[in-house]
Amino acid sequence: MNTSSNRSIFGILKFLCFVFMVNTAYSQNERSLELFNSGKEAFKKNKFKSADSLFTLSLNISQQANAYFNRALSRQKLKDSKGSCIDLWNAYYLGHNEAKIYFNETCAVMDTLFKDARLVKTDTNSYVYKEITETCQIIKSFDYARYNKKGELLLSYYGIDKDTIYKPGSEINLATFPGGSTEYKKYLSANLKYPSEAKEKKLKGRVWVSFIVAKDGRIEKTTLFKAMKDCDACNQEALRLVSSMPKWTPATKNNKAIKNNLRVAIDFKLK
Repeated sequence: MNTSSNRSIFGILKFLCFVFMVNTAYSQNERSLELFNSGKEAFKKNKFKSADSLFTLSLNISQQANAYFNRALSRQKLKDSKGSCIDLWNAYYLGHNEAKIYFNETCAVMDTLFKDARLVKTDTNSYVYKEITETCQIIKSFDYARYNKKGELLLSYYGIDKDTIYKPGSEINLATFPGGSTEYKKYLSANLKYPSEAKEKKLKGRVWVSFIVAKDGRIEKTTLFKAMKDCDACNQEALRLVSSMPKWTPATKNNKAIKNNLRVAIDFKLK
């Protein structure tokens, strides 16, 4: 068998493996949605333990904000305050607006301070900086943000226990893709695999992915921030694409590497 034939067979096998992975991901997400809907039905019937278990099974397949939020409601009914607050926290950081409201009402304490240029507490008329701190003793979490008088975000970070993750703010240098935006676009173009059923159905749209850049530049905790409702395979491909990225240049504060929480949009466009 010549080299050309070997390449042809390898190409076919590679394609078949890709189709298998896409179909598997699609089936898994269908199962995740089925379990989620069953959990909602169980909740309506006041079967809160069953609902908790079903939402957990759904989350084991795919981490979705709605599943975290609904499991939090189930755990509230089961008097599991810590479990409920953790789930609300996760849903909150995956972009669930209602979860943020519930978390602030049932789990967290909010404090707002106004400070002058020396960072000394002052009144609301003469302040230079506005600091907002949200703490939850139940799960030992915190969320901090500092703004100037113009409302511009200067510093923002959050964490649970001793792990601190910084969000965008002008007082830090954000993590960057190696080679900058040009190389980032090249990476997306070269590595994005448009799911076959999405092409057949002419589906297009955008998936937002949340992830953390560790202090050594590794990509961690890749999750869906905003999914494409009509294309689960696209969602899984976006997660794969971000998880497979090379090490980034880590974020820094005062010339020291820090963990950085970022979100990127992955576009699926038909050419």
